[in-house]
Amino acid sequence: MKHVLTTAMLMGIVLPTANAQSTYIRVSSGQLPIILSAPHGGYLAPGSMKDRSCAGCTLIPDDFTLELTEELSRALFDATGKRPYSVINLLDRIKLDANRDIGEAADGDPTAEAAWLAYHDALTVARSQVNAQFGKGLVLDIHGHGHAIQRLELGYLPDEEELRVSDVELNASRGARNTFNSLVANNPNGYSFAELIRGPKSLGQLFVDRGYPAVPSQNTPFPLVGEPYFAGGYITQRHGSRNGGTIDAVQIEANRHGVRHTAEQRRAFADSTAKVLIDFFAHHYGIDLKSVSTSAERIDGPGSTRLLQNYPNPFNPSTVIRFELAVFSDAKLTIHDVLGREIAVLLDAPMSAGPHHIVFDASRLASGIYLYRLQTPSGSLSGKMHLVK
Repeated sequence: MKHVLTTAMLMGIVLPTANAQSTYIRVSSGQLPIILSAPHGGYLAPGSMKDRSCAGCTLIPDDFTLELTEELSRALFDATGKRPYSVINLLDRIKLDANRDIGEAADGDPTAEAAWLAYHDALTVARSQVNAQFGKGLVLDIHGHGHAIQRLELGYLPDEEELRVSDVELNASRGARNTFNSLVANNPNGYSFAELIRGPKSLGQLFVDRGYPAVPSQNTPFPLVGEPYFAGGYITQRHGSRNGGTIDAVQIEANRHGVRHTAEQRRAFADSTAKVLIDFFAHHYGIDLKSVSTSAERIDGPGSTRLLQNYPNPFNPSTVIRFELAVFSDAKLTIHDVLGREIAVLLDAPMSAGPHHIVFDASRLASGIYLYRLQTPSGSLSGKMHLVK
């Protein structure tokens, strides 16, 4: 199930009702070692936020990538019975570009900066949860390009010139500086970086085999001179394994025609992508996505309404508070100090049955023990968390 974070949830503080009705980041908890990121497909353009006008700012949205990401989540659930994690920016790119550093991303607007922090905190928490559960995983950063050549562009950081070399040269130049560093070091077949991104079992070639042209792939190992290509950006650099860790990343630039132009195309592509990922994870990660199991630490709860241990814990400065509802009901999630005084309201609204999670940013609080409390018509549940700065 998914949950929309309000500004109050982004910052972990209570805001006036009018502001609390604005939604900026959609975070969905998952049970697969897959994290979907959609930074450029939002539609919200609140007048209270300034338009980005920084020199060199890109303002054109990636049309239908929000919808495409939702379809990918649906297709993975249909294929495996489990959902990926997903983090979606609901703001128009003229207000926030989550695939840039905070200066260019928010252009100084404090609300946009809060949304940017929440976006990347959510990705960081998702990576931590995937790492804790599986020890490895993959971020798919979903974009849409407007290039004339209708094919997928898969970005691992090497640009088009760097790709236009032999496998030996590519491995020498980029074999340890890419968003697949962890997979290069640990894949069970001993594949090199070049083999992983343009060999017969590469992500690109698996797409090609299902009727979706892609670069790099075995069929098209690199863009020709003069052909445009996106090599990846801030999200894949920050949240992939280039600088360590066990979570890899790839930027998927989806072509418009044949992939994301119509609802039927998006659905067909998502169904094919689910099959591609099942094959890719089985071959390269040794994980059967159809049979993965997940676990959660239960605190207590009546029936199947549960409040789960926040993660990570201890934390600094953000953590995820997770809960499950047995039925559709009103839910209120609050933060309290050790004396029981309420210091923040993160949620006070009707919620659907199933799992939910909220990213709590405690950057304005002092180190110490805090309590979080879930109140529903069936009762009240509490958990303890430790902020360490």
